[in-house]
Amino acid sequence: MPDIIHLNFIGFMAGVAAVLDKGLRGRPFVIRGASGGRAVAADVSPEAIEAGIVPGMALALAERKATDLVTVAPRSSGV
Repeated sequence: MPDIIHLNFIGFMAGVAAVLDKGLRGRPFVIRGASGGRAVAADVSPEAIEAGIVPGMALALAERKATDLVTVAPRSSGV
C-alpha cells in the first residue's frame, strides 16, 4: 500500500512575505489572489487569522473584518 503524505501550506506564502518584508511582521495581511471585483485572499498571516480572515475569503469581506488589513501582491518569481 502506498504512503500518503498531506502537506499543509496555509501560511507558507504569508511567512515568506513576512521574511522578505519585515514591515509586515505583527500586522494582519493577506496575499491577494486575482485582482478585480472578485479578488480573494490566497494566503493569510497569523494575525489575519486571529481577525477571522481565512484563505479563499473575498477581500471585500476581509477588509471589513480587519480595517488595518494590508494586501500584498503574490510573488511569481524568486527573491
